[in-house]
Amino acid sequence: MNAAKRWKSLLAGAALSCAFIYGCHGATTGWETITTTFAKTQKPYGGGAFRIRDNRVISLKLAEQPITFKPRGEQKSPGVAEPTEAWMNDSSERLNRRSVVFLKGTLTGELARTFEQPGQDAAWWYSDDWRRIFVSTGWMDYKAPKPNGLAPQFTKLWHSSDGGQQLGAIALAGGPRDRATDVSRPTARLCRRMGSPRMAYCRRWAITARNQSASACRRCGKALKDL
Repeated sequence: MNAAKRWKSLLAGAALSCAFIYGCHGATTGWETITTTFAKTQKPYGGGAFRIRDNRVISLKLAEQPITFKPRGEQKSPGVAEPTEAWMNDSSERLNRRSVVFLKGTLTGELARTFEQPGQDAAWWYSDDWRRIFVSTGWMDYKAPKPNGLAPQFTKLWHSSDGGQQLGAIALAGGPRDRATDVSRPTARLCRRMGSPRMAYCRRWAITARNQSASACRRCGKALKDL
């Protein structure tokens, strides 16, 4: 009787093992390797947002400046890694040097970097045929003084009508083309409908409030003298 139970236990264990192995095999074979060289020529290497259509690829990513280290003989403390330049050991400096990069190319070939601008944040929009592309970049100075804990932010909007081959800055209302504007200047009076005073908000309304020739805020209609 004990021998029969033992055999039943062994057979049950074998069945469970086979089911587990089959399940793992089925779960892994659902993936297929397309390429092992995707964007490897773009340094520093790293992931980002991308879209694939047939063999074509477009991608938007944040890139950091490469960090290098001194040879062992130049280290102050032997055996302790030391960056080549002082800024490489400063997180604020590294953030300030981040950039927004747009890439286009093919899966089986190279990706070309057609756009690069300073920024720690980015978003994009593209038409169904990928001809029209909009990219917004946001950058702030992490080394600048922060009165009241607030820091200036710079935002730009870029547009391409040739699939990302060339991207140009869009002139926002009230400002010159290809020029970032600091909306946190003390002279900017904030519209009360914006709620608590924030340093970064829609540049269009900030410019209106700063324009001495304007008599009212375009957003809420309040007279500037009452804001």
